[in-house]
Amino acid sequence: MKALIILIVTIFTSFAFAKKPFNLCSFPGFCSPAQEAIFNKFQACNKFDSRVLVSDFVVSGSCYHVGRGNDSYNEQFGVSYFDLRDGDLRFGGRYAFFTGENPFKDMTVAEAQESFAGKLEQKSHTVTQYDPAYGYLIYPNEEADREIEYWFKTCDDRLLLLAHWGYQHRLVCEMTKNNQ
Repeated sequence: MKALIILIVTIFTSFAFAKKPFNLCSFPGFCSPAQEAIFNKFQACNKFDSRVLVSDFVVSGSCYHVGRGNDSYNEQFGVSYFDLRDGDLRFGGRYAFFTGENPFKDMTVAEAQESFAGKLEQKSHTVTQYDPAYGYLIYPNEEADREIEYWFKTCDDRLLLLAHWGYQHRLVCEMTKNNQ
């Protein structure tokens, strides 16, 4: 009986702190057509397979931001790399603004490992799979407007990423495997 209670409490607390992905395009006209198309793919995808992400490759692709200084119609770019550290799935990522083309498309695994080494060593960069449909990561901060939340989904060899930080910045990305 005691073991059953511990199991129930463990399961409850692991789900209690996971936030469901937010509705990025909840207001008419809030999202650009490209942003809405990626968000719709994110909504339709109901899978997060961390095994896909730790297969020694880098993903990069289009990102659309909503926030101060970012027009949701401007294509930006992001890169993501995942690695197992101490049995945890760790995330490293970066974004490029106003570059015109994807500056990360040729990033190799070795370059990603070097570039994100510091992030991958931090426990705060651990992705947790609270639900089979998505992975979740939060970078806590004492200031609420500095906290960053990510939701990850993997469908059709793509990484779909939804994020927000602060009170005004929202992001959605569709990334595919880099040519290595």
